[in-house]
Amino acid sequence: MPLNLAGTHFQLCVWQALKNIPFDQLRTYGQVARELGSSPRAVGNACRANQAL
Repeated sequence: MPLNLAGTHFQLCVWQALKNIPFDQLRTYGQVARELGSSPRAVGNACRANQAL
């Protein structure tokens, strides 16, 4: 089912990165942040802003 997510470009990038994590694996905010070239706090804030998660 396609979702129409509304957010900033960075938020959409974080949410896409989260969707790409395989079902049987975990990632920390720090790991996602390194992948995106960002900070763990920014990733956490993007997660908090997503009402669908």
